[in-house]
Amino acid sequence: MELLCCEVDHMRRALPDPNLLYDDRVLHNLLTVEERYLPQCSYFKCVQKDIQPFMRRMVATWMLEVCEEQKCEEEVFPLAMNYLDRFLAVVPTRKCHLQLLGAVCMFLASKLKETIPLTAEKLCIYTDNSIKPQELLEWELVVLGKLKWNIAAVTPHDFIEHILRKLPLPKDKLLLIRKHAQTFIALCATDFNFAMYPPSMIATGSVGAAICGLQLDDGERSLFGDSLTELLAKITNTDVDCLKACQEQIESVLVSNLRQVRQQQQQSNPSKTVDELDQASTPTDVRDINLGETRYNKDKILQGQGIDEPLSATGFRQADAAGMFLSNMKFTHVFSSDLLRAKQTAAAITGKNKFCKDILIKYDARLRERKYGVAEGKPLSDLKAMAKAARQQCPSFTPSGGETLDESLSALYQQL
Repeated sequence: MELLCCEVDHMRRALPDPNLLYDDRVLHNLLTVEERYLPQCSYFKCVQKDIQPFMRRMVATWMLEVCEEQKCEEEVFPLAMNYLDRFLAVVPTRKCHLQLLGAVCMFLASKLKETIPLTAEKLCIYTDNSIKPQELLEWELVVLGKLKWNIAAVTPHDFIEHILRKLPLPKDKLLLIRKHAQTFIALCATDFNFAMYPPSMIATGSVGAAICGLQLDDGERSLFGDSLTELLAKITNTDVDCLKACQEQIESVLVSNLRQVRQQQQQSNPSKTVDELDQASTPTDVRDINLGETRYNKDKILQGQGIDEPLSATGFRQADAAGMFLSNMKFTHVFSSDLLRAKQTAAAITGKNKFCKDILIKYDARLRERKYGVAEGKPLSDLKAMAKAARQQCPSFTPSGGETLDESLSALYQQL
């Protein structure tokens, strides 16, 4: 496992609204309406003739990979799968149209949840251009019609914050628990066995599985075994036995998926031992960590390579949060830019890691962010004005003394 710290642009995300999270009426309303958005039937038995469960899993896995690669909001994938299941529950669909349907569902879900939605052109590229943008747009209207334009569906993610708020959890573990629960929710969305489960049950079971898996039940009695299950069931008015069964099923699916991944790794690398397979060996094992915020980031001033600005107080908190999230991940190498802000981020992350606190961090100038030449130290608006004057678009515009995007990426690829 390798840790790579370099600088990328941050996507702006909406912050949670405390007026919604701390009002029990919101949770009550969610529980009241959630079943309206479930598929009407187990459609493989009574609707679909050409599509089999394994085909749904294949397209779901592809959709999850697209959402992850595009860094979509966590809610996009489960919402897209909700659209797909509801459509398949009412419309007999040919298997040759399943990927097109999956792309349309992601298109709609990203429009509802994303700051910058996925484009039709980009989704077509992910299908190896097997579908055309116009075809996707036409199917968008078909799907919306069959869903009766009722696309603001309740998903398990809508319950996560309401559940976590009511549990006596240590604040420094909330981020990690939330991330694990979100992973379980995505895993459930790929498995048709969970398609008919109420979102509140999936959310509650995922939180329970996350807490048990992280072994957080040794400090607070209410987070131990049956006490935790009963507390979770009370929060969402779920039957205790049903919740236990759901959580066990979630854990079983996780074990099954891990076993499949291990088998695939051993088949592709038969000469490697199990321990060797646990270590990073491909580019997909690299973890690219964004730097914490600096004063220049906050003020939208370009730093580039010539300004060595330290992290702000917020930046240190962000680095600490990343460190806590990655604390159980074993890294074999850690690489960082030689600029102070990157060094501080890498040090904060490794300092909280259980396996590599004393690991040697390798600093390399080639991992610095892009060089902006005369624009460094100036507001981002100045760079945009320079680009406009040169009749070019940001970020492809290269100011005097700066480096092109290709040059910047080339240095990074050489290091990798």
